[in-house]
Amino acid sequence: MNVARAAALVEQLAAHGVEECCVCPGGRNSPLVLVLERVTGLSVRFFFEERAAAFFALGRAKATHRPVAVVTTSGTAAAELLPAAVEAHYAAVPLVLITADRPRAYRGTGAPQTIEQAGLFGRYAPTGFDGEGPDDRPDLSGWHADHPIHLNICFDEPLVDGPVPVLRLRPAPLAEPATPAADDLAPLRAFLAETTRPLVLVGPLDARDHDGVRTFLGRYGAPVYAEAASGLREDRALDALLLRSGEGVLRRAEFDGVLRIGGVPTVRLWRDLETRRDVRVCAVARAPFPGLTHAALVVGPPGDVLRAASVAAARRADSLLHRDRARAELVAALCATEPRAEQSLIRTLSARVPDGALVYLGNSLPIRVWDLAARREARGWQVAVNRGANGIDGQLSTFLGMCAPGREHWAVVGDLTALYDLAAPWVLPQLVSGPIRIVVVNNGGGQIFARLSPHAVLRNEHDHDFSAWAGMWRLAHHRWTAVPAAAPADARCVIELVPDNAATARWWRAYDALDDGT
Repeated sequence: MNVARAAALVEQLAAHGVEECCVCPGGRNSPLVLVLERVTGLSVRFFFEERAAAFFALGRAKATHRPVAVVTTSGTAAAELLPAAVEAHYAAVPLVLITADRPRAYRGTGAPQTIEQAGLFGRYAPTGFDGEGPDDRPDLSGWHADHPIHLNICFDEPLVDGPVPVLRLRPAPLAEPATPAADDLAPLRAFLAETTRPLVLVGPLDARDHDGVRTFLGRYGAPVYAEAASGLREDRALDALLLRSGEGVLRRAEFDGVLRIGGVPTVRLWRDLETRRDVRVCAVARAPFPGLTHAALVVGPPGDVLRAASVAAARRADSLLHRDRARAELVAALCATEPRAEQSLIRTLSARVPDGALVYLGNSLPIRVWDLAARREARGWQVAVNRGANGIDGQLSTFLGMCAPGREHWAVVGDLTALYDLAAPWVLPQLVSGPIRIVVVNNGGGQIFARLSPHAVLRNEHDHDFSAWAGMWRLAHHRWTAVPAAAPADARCVIELVPDNAATARWWRAYDALDDGT
């Protein structure tokens, strides 16, 4: 019965578009493990640690735009999936959380490896199933692969109670979400009609939305702050509208409305809008979250939504664009003046990343520094982030989940971010991909807090390096205090980028002086 139920569940997953599974073997989930070990038509990878497996699955789901399953045994193993479930919930990623469980009769008894798993993820997996009997199977007909789901499967002993079949599966295709109906577009149309001095913020955006968003922005004509994860930061067609000198220029910008396209932006202005009730705010995104308490929201594929909304040209904020161009030249000069500052190192590093590469930016300072200082030539990069819940964990695992053949892959993460995900490289022997470079910006702690607070305890300062960690996973290790003229020849490596913190502080002070107009 257990093996038959496991096989039926795997067939059902394929019928709902699942092509890949990340499996953490254990005793209680052995029926699923053995079925998945022999399946054909699905890609199956094995992990020893559940949190890394879940974030790797998150990365695969983001890369493929398809649901990906992660399978655990019972007890606290299931609880390890919560951080990835939270991220997937706020990013509207279809993560399938499959937890094996002991029979229901054990719940509340304190029996070994028994916790209350049904409903474990709460609102972060609103579609749930708790099954025990032979005919107790999940009904997934109402799930449209637009949020995480949790399938809790109870297995009694003997766990492996029959022959393990060889399943030959062909996962079903997925339908693209529909464009919202005309009535649902009303908040966007009101914004476009009633805002006279608009500013556009473009956050994380799927490549499938680029054409529609690009066309809209070109017609609209408003100034655009496009973050790197939008994929439009270096877009040549939008060059005349793009702000290039970092978010400081926005502090003196005059606008009466902000249009957010894509995911919630990292830029500080977005948070500050929470107290700006005089500013009209409208968001267009795939995830059903406005990002502010007073923002209007239209949910749907942004490219399609913006195509459907009629738009007249907005008034160009030429004074803002002119001031931005002058500031951009000063930012470049700062990088030349302080070559060992973190901002300058990131600028030079960006010139070494080849055309067409995946660039993954881990929270939180590397995202902001890349947005500010990285070069702006059109290079065809795909820039990825985890910004659903702005968490620090699982960043390297998510990055590795996005790696694939045919291109290079560069992760740029902070030192604490790397320490949070030391188990991530476990999966490397199971990956077939182009070159992988993990750049760890080792500035001795969470230096973003040096910008936010004078209290050193918030920075978690340390004196660790990452050479032994790289060696543990058989990765080449390079320590750079300056970026060399060529990228490493190693197929897979860790690059420890070590800035001069004093130079970084001087750089920030000079940049802040630009924002103050001094």
